[in-house]
Amino acid sequence: MLLAADANVNSLTKDGISPIFVACENGYTDIVKQLLQKDTDIYQCIDDGTSPLFVASQEGFLEIATMLLDKDSVLQKNNEDKLSKNRKKTTKEEHAYLSDIEEETDPHTQRKPFHISGATIKHSCIVDIRRNDGASPLFIACAEGETDIVKQLLDHDANVDQCTPDGISPLYAACEAQNVDIVKMLLERNASVSKISTKGKTPLYVACKFGCLEIIKLLKDKNAKVNKGKNNATTPLYVACKRGYLNIVEELIQWDSPNSSHKRCTDVILERKDGNSPLFIACKNEFLDIVKVLIDAKCSILTFFLAYWLYFVLNVMCFSPHFFVISTVLVFGSCLKIIKKFF
Repeated sequence: MLLAADANVNSLTKDGISPIFVACENGYTDIVKQLLQKDTDIYQCIDDGTSPLFVASQEGFLEIATMLLDKDSVLQKNNEDKLSKNRKKTTKEEHAYLSDIEEETDPHTQRKPFHISGATIKHSCIVDIRRNDGASPLFIACAEGETDIVKQLLDHDANVDQCTPDGISPLYAACEAQNVDIVKMLLERNASVSKISTKGKTPLYVACKFGCLEIIKLLKDKNAKVNKGKNNATTPLYVACKRGYLNIVEELIQWDSPNSSHKRCTDVILERKDGNSPLFIACKNEFLDIVKVLIDAKCSILTFFLAYWLYFVLNVMCFSPHFFVISTVLVFGSCLKIIKKFF
């Protein structure tokens, strides 16, 4: 009834919230349909930069997200047609303005407003409008595990590598959410496995942190860097050892390096800045199976004796004779293997 009475579909509350936004936020599909039939501004964001598409992606409203994307495609096509018709009328100054438009794009909203001889191009694609904190609709859909919405966004050419200011990519978010299907979709669209956050974390690191072996294997197939870790040199292997993920440790130490002639390229004694290594943390947390795998994989004789010394100290402190006996057998057994191999 209000729409029939020509109500202003783009009116805002004092908090900057539009009718289309509140309908998208609450999943009111039929209301969104009615608003889209009018000249509603689907690009209007609230104060923190959240767009109608962003909130629909965040809340998992697939039908609404699809309608917004389809409406955006129509608007973009109309704008392109206007631009094409008026191109001959474009002045030299306007040509210069267009050549610089990429540099003037807002880093968060990605909006590109400009006017050409009667043809007004208001916004870039809605799929690229980011919140003020840098999160895109694709990023939030990956973080929330909204598989179907992620597919829709990718089908509408969402930037698969668009990171937040702290360097977190959609692939990282999908790995953190442990969503295998979304990770597969992103990798099929050539998402970078090498994006590193400002803290030095990679998608592989977070996959190891949460113990998702299937995702780790997918990243391996895309040649993810196994020894790249946090800024304090905490590697994927270190975090797997710390959390006791034996199957992941076994996978990582067998990692094939395309630039190495060695089958096992992971440095199991690579130390963090505080001096801790994967072997050290496995010993400290009493993960015997992991210790044995690390020792058999790639350690120097000196490292074996250092590990033995650590075992001794820990077990004297913990008064655990049984564990001390087992650890002694493991360490000296491995030492004998290496000694026989090299001598």
